This record gives sequence, structure tokens and C-alpha cells, in this order.
Amino acid sequence: NRCPNGESGADMTERVLEAFHKLRCSSGDFLIVAHGGPIAAIMANLFPQEIRSRYQWQPRNGMGYRIVFNGGQPVAWEEVPYSRTNLRALSEAEKGGA
Repeated sequence: NRCPNGESGADMTERVLEAFHKLRCSSGDFLIVAHGGPIAAIMANLFPQEIRSRYQWQPRNGMGYRIVFNGGQPVAWEEVPYSRTNLRALSEAEKGGA
């Protein structure tokens, strides 16, 4: 569905993923500060094996995600501010063992 004079969810996802891809192609770490919809679109795209809807990926207020990439591929994530969610996989990914 599209709001009058607005973009659809699919349009937003396409726009966000295009910008995210450009960031991933740059060197170094980066930080994205955004509303829940773009964050959820990125997470659903990076971690389809998690079998979560875009709505389930939306972070709670004041929360977000830290993503670990290994060889350009997303291998782990954790909720931030810090929690123990997925911490073991995150630690392994940073060691190159994921």
C-alpha cells in the first residue's frame, strides 16, 4: 500500500537497500541511525534464515543492531545497547570461526 504522495514499503526497502549496499562497498566501519522501518528492511535482507518478518526485526525504541561481517558476508548480529542476544555467535564471528 502507498500513502498519498508517499512511497510503498517495497519502494522504501529498495531505496534503503541501495544506500546500504553503497555503504557496504566503502571501506571501514560505519554507523546508520534510522527509524525502525529501514533498520528492519536491512536486517530482514541480511538474515533471511532467521525467518522473521520485517515487523519482527523492528527494534524497540532506543535499540538497534550491531552486525558483524566476515569476508563481506553478514555472519552475526546483536541487539544494542548491549545484550546477550546472539553473543556467542558474535564472538565466534569476530574470531573468524563462524
